[in-house]
Amino acid sequence: TVYRCLDTHTNEKVALKELNQEAVKHDPALVERFVREGEALKLVAHPNIVQMKETFVEKAHTTW
Repeated sequence: TVYRCLDTHTNEKVALKELNQEAVKHDPALVERFVREGEALKLVAHPNIVQMKETFVEKAHTTW
């Protein structure tokens, strides 16, 4: 899922991509691959390619 967001630090419009949790459960290496691809994309500068700002992994919250 991709969300249109606002970076509150820079006031820039950004896209936030969230991986499907079911896909991650079936293929845990998907997260590692996604982060690696994001880091590689940070090195690309082209007017027709979205600029990668940051990659991060947010741990799932456990509810009691």
